[in-house]
Amino acid sequence: MLRLSPNPMVVDELDHDDKKTAAVVRLEEEISKMKWANGSAEIKLLNGQYLLVINAIPNRRRGEATDLNQLIDYVVSDFKDAYGIVYEFDEQTATTYGRGVFSVRVIKRGKCDIVLDPFLSLTIPVVEDLDFGN
Repeated sequence: MLRLSPNPMVVDELDHDDKKTAAVVRLEEEISKMKWANGSAEIKLLNGQYLLVINAIPNRRRGEATDLNQLIDYVVSDFKDAYGIVYEFDEQTATTYGRGVFSVRVIKRGKCDIVLDPFLSLTIPVVEDLDFGN
């Protein structure tokens, strides 16, 4: 989840469509171009603030990865005050740490850094056993 602006906006939650910023409208247009079979991205208005919620469970990297990269790049360039994290798991990607790692995209102050997740990586032995339940 990404908070698109840290400053509360004065928005009537029952009539917010007329008061969206141009940047939020453009982001909605970008999201509408994505055709994810196993995921979604949506903008939510909670407590007067716009949040971007991204969820996906593709079984292999396809267009979703490209779409995600473009979406994050768009948020970073158009919402300089946005912040949040996006967790990704890719069991097919090998790193110096091994296979099956979670990476975290940390979005803050107009930048996005990708770091290794310290809590769930490496999947084996942190989350799963090597013998898979035997």
